[in-house]
Amino acid sequence: MNILICASADCAHNRGGACMASTINVRGASAVSSSMTRCATYTPRIGSVSNVEFGDEISAFPVRPFIGCNAGKCVFNRNGKCSSDKVEISDHVHSKERRSECNSFIPE
Repeated sequence: MNILICASADCAHNRGGACMASTINVRGASAVSSSMTRCATYTPRIGSVSNVEFGDEISAFPVRPFIGCNAGKCVFNRNGKCSSDKVEISDHVHSKERRSECNSFIPE
């Protein structure tokens, strides 16, 4: 089962570096690099407070959501599911568009 680390500072699901979404979906059917992927579950944070509320004690435990993947050229894609033990999602820094990308992407 995957461990998911969220380094997307402005995603509403990010709680202390842990993604609180029970399922995420990584997109990038023709991606050949991590910058061509995106976390389709990314939800912009509204204001300075997340619009997803959880207690602080939750971030002490690793979150292991289902990670769907359509990045067809990633070595970790196994029939639409990510097989990497550790997945990191971060802000896409090469664009003014607000979105997140999968830093665990490795091309075949």
